[in-house]
Amino acid sequence: MPIEKWKKVEEKRVFDNFAKIDIATFKLPNGELKDFDIKTTDHDVISVFGLTSDKKVILTKQFRPGPEKIFYEFCAGLIEKGEEPVAAAKREFLEETGCTGEFQDTGVIEYVSAYNKAATYCFVALNCHKVTD
Repeated sequence: MPIEKWKKVEEKRVFDNFAKIDIATFKLPNGELKDFDIKTTDHDVISVFGLTSDKKVILTKQFRPGPEKIFYEFCAGLIEKGEEPVAAAKREFLEETGCTGEFQDTGVIEYVSAYNKAATYCFVALNCHKVTD
């Protein structure tokens, strides 16, 4: 059975802060109108998988308000307006881990989920080492 693209009937911003939430109304193939919550930001993001020369993975420790827990994660952050993704990756990695390394672009994940508009630029940083605390 072929799949059809849904027609967007309306979209309105219902929350405008760090994250933005829009409600998008689509007409489904069966004619039903259905609302979907779409999360976005004004910026795409980067993610860095960092490895030391002895193959130890570098993670950051972050409090996340949604689940209200502290997690160990790969470095991630926003790409500022006019900033190249690799520059954002190097900046965020240094800010979050105090490390630098040899950065390699591994590609772009266009959408993290079906309900999010931000793209994630992915990098591997090899031979990482501490430069700040």
